[in-house]
Amino acid sequence: MEIVNSNSPKLIKIYDNEGNLTEQGENYRKLGLSTLSQNKFGVVILSGGQGTRLGCDGPKGLFKICGLTLFEHHIKNIKSKEYSNMIKLFIMTSDNTHEDVVAYFKSNNNFQLDVVFFKQTSLTCTYENDEVIKINDMVLTAPNGNGDIFNSINKIDLHDIYAINVISVDNILAEILNPEFIGAFIEKKLDILSKSVKKLPNENVGIFTLNNGKIEVKEYSEMDNKEDYECEGNICNHLFRTDFIKSMRDKKLPIHKAIKKIPKNIRDQINKPEEVICIKKECFIFDAFLFTEKNMVMSVPRDKEFAPLKNSMTSSSDNPETCTNAYKQKYQKN
Repeated sequence: MEIVNSNSPKLIKIYDNEGNLTEQGENYRKLGLSTLSQNKFGVVILSGGQGTRLGCDGPKGLFKICGLTLFEHHIKNIKSKEYSNMIKLFIMTSDNTHEDVVAYFKSNNNFQLDVVFFKQTSLTCTYENDEVIKINDMVLTAPNGNGDIFNSINKIDLHDIYAINVISVDNILAEILNPEFIGAFIEKKLDILSKSVKKLPNENVGIFTLNNGKIEVKEYSEMDNKEDYECEGNICNHLFRTDFIKSMRDKKLPIHKAIKKIPKNIRDQINKPEEVICIKKECFIFDAFLFTEKNMVMSVPRDKEFAPLKNSMTSSSDNPETCTNAYKQKYQKN
């Protein structure tokens, strides 16, 4: 008998045990294809992070797996869609990655796509006693988390875009605007639809849960052992109605604090960037769930949609080798 976490939200399930679409999934797919052929959609790739934890300099999106950068994998996905001409691509960068990312896309003629770049804001880093950290008389800052998207993207013209699919650059298996995802979103008349996978024991991902009947994401650091079973993990793949994104422009999301190692933001140095331990403040994209009742979660197969690149080969999980293996399993089956 399947154990169910009673505090988990009700899921949209469209795959059978073999990973094939159910009849309902096929119906969503038909609706999604019709919608995608008649409406313009946006894709945001969250690309503010550096590759420090991977043991490399520069933006994480430029790290190569199977001969292609992470950006190229996502772009290949987008261009393979029969409705790719209806997709507008947005790249969210940070102070740390913006120049390198824009230069990379420019050198590749934006991969013949309609691309807009926008920068998330940065917040001041402090020591645990709230003292502002300065390096060579410069205040140390860090990107304000993926929740800053609602502030930053609203400075851009989103006219005529029906909805926006937001993904993280480091998930090499991220499925973008797949029709069944769109179809469920339309059928349910949602503001937000998020994807999830069944969480593995001790996996460092947040989980979808209910708080007073509302969906929220609880970060791994906030969980207790009892919650580390039969939970749905957040894979940072969300579909937002554009009108909802616009409504979030002046909303204040909670600020989360965490002790982290942050690069000192010294560019063009030969050696590995020096790091400082500090209090990093950031807001999270899933805190937007607070502002709507019209959101749901769709459970998807891990082997089709989730293989994050978080660590170097010094870690046994979420590293270049695990990503490579997951990619080959999905795309290079005999």
